[in-house]
Amino acid sequence: MSRSILLDSKPYKKIEHQGMPLIKWENGDNLKIIGRHTLFILEHYERFIWSLCNGKNSIKHIINAFCKKFHFNKKDARKPIIAFILQLKSKGLIDFKK
Repeated sequence: MSRSILLDSKPYKKIEHQGMPLIKWENGDNLKIIGRHTLFILEHYERFIWSLCNGKNSIKHIINAFCKKFHFNKKDARKPIIAFILQLKSKGLIDFKK
């Protein structure tokens, strides 16, 4: 997938993980997500990115919103945010709207 196509992709949260419903609960600043035999813990920054994965926001928009909220430089934040989103996809927690 080219970089420009990736930045225009709109990630959304899946409701199942390997055939099991995802269970989510908040614990202080953390969001815990349970899938099939898996526990995912999202901390402050990750939780903000997760909240924007709604199928409406492009990755480019998520990067811009993140940098604005947390006062990061876009150039410095782009790679880690994309890597985190791709990690969520590889774990089966999100997909990209077609």
